[in-house]
Amino acid sequence: MMRDKAKKREQQTQADPDRKIAMVREDAAKMEQQMEEGRKKGKRSNENSTDGYGGSCCSNQETAVALVCFLWDFYVQDFVLMEFRGGGLMVYDLTGAISASFFKGYSKLSNKEKLEWNNRGFSTFHSIVVAAGSLYLLLISDLFVDSEDVLFVNKSSTLSETIMGVSIGYFLSDLAMIIYNYPALGGIEYILHHGLSMFSIVQSLLSGQAQFYIFIVLFTEITTPFVNLRWHLDVAGLKNSKLYIYNGVALFIGWLV
Repeated sequence: MMRDKAKKREQQTQADPDRKIAMVREDAAKMEQQMEEGRKKGKRSNENSTDGYGGSCCSNQETAVALVCFLWDFYVQDFVLMEFRGGGLMVYDLTGAISASFFKGYSKLSNKEKLEWNNRGFSTFHSIVVAAGSLYLLLISDLFVDSEDVLFVNKSSTLSETIMGVSIGYFLSDLAMIIYNYPALGGIEYILHHGLSMFSIVQSLLSGQAQFYIFIVLFTEITTPFVNLRWHLDVAGLKNSKLYIYNGVALFIGWLV
C-alpha cells in the first residue's frame, strides 16, 4: 500500500519538480517527528521494563520500515534507474571512445573483443566507486558504530543507500548486457553471481539491516580493476611488459587484503 501511494505521488509530481521537492521536505519532517516519538516511546518502555530493554525495538519498527521505504522512493530508486537507463551505457561508450583515442590497437580488435573491452571498463568504474564508498563507510565514517539505541547491523544512511543503489543499477545493466550478448560476456555463472548479488543487496536495502556485511563484500571489488587491467594488457599484446608484472603484484596484494 505504501509503495502504491509513493508511485501515485511520483506520477503527480513528474511535471512539477518543485512540488516533489516540497513533498520530500514535508515527508522528511514527518519522518523526523515519527522517529522522535518512537524514541520517546522506547524510553518510556525501557523505564517500565525489568530487563532494561523493554519494547523499544518494536516501538520503532514501523518508523524504521517507513524510513527505508522513504529513502528508496525518493533517493535510491533514482540512482538505480539512472544507472540502469543511461549511466551504464554512458560509461560503456566512454570506455570505447577513450580506448580508441589512446590505444592504437583498439581498432584492430574483433567486435567480440571490443564488446568485452568496453564492458570491463564499465566493470572497473563500478568497482572503484563501490570500493571507495565501502572503504569510507567501514573505516572512516562512524556509521557502523554501536550506539545505545541501535546496533551497528541495523544502521544505514543516505550515502550507504545510494552506494547500494548504484551497485544494483550496475548489476542490472551488466546482467542485461550479458543476457543480450550471451554467452560472449559470460555464462550461467555470471548470471547467478549477478542475481544473487542483487538479491542480497535488495534484501539489505529494504530491511535496513546487515548493510555492514554487504559493504564488506562490496569492498572486495577493489581487486576488480587489476583483474580487468590484466585482461586488457593481455589482449593488447603487453603481457611481457613491466606494467603487466606490476599489476600482477598489486592484484596479489589486493587478494591478501
